[in-house]
Amino acid sequence: MTYSNQEIYEMFQEEECDITEKGVWVEYGKYSYRTSVIKIEDKFYEIQESRSGSYYTDYYYEDPEIYEVTPKEVVITKTVYERIK
Repeated sequence: MTYSNQEIYEMFQEEECDITEKGVWVEYGKYSYRTSVIKIEDKFYEIQESRSGSYYTDYYYEDPEIYEVTPKEVVITKTVYERIK
């Protein structure tokens, strides 16, 4: 079944889907951003949200950007340094 972006976002807000990764709001001055990934049936969607305003006043939300994505495993190598005894 095909869903519109509005339907996908409503499912996310109502938690009527599998939430794979629920992002946290990252603050940049008066702007905040959050990216989440959900699964509906066998498809994954990335939801990018943005808002402006303040915790002490009101937030103004932009329309979310929604993209179909696919999971991909990535191996990351990190160099660490150990003390010499």
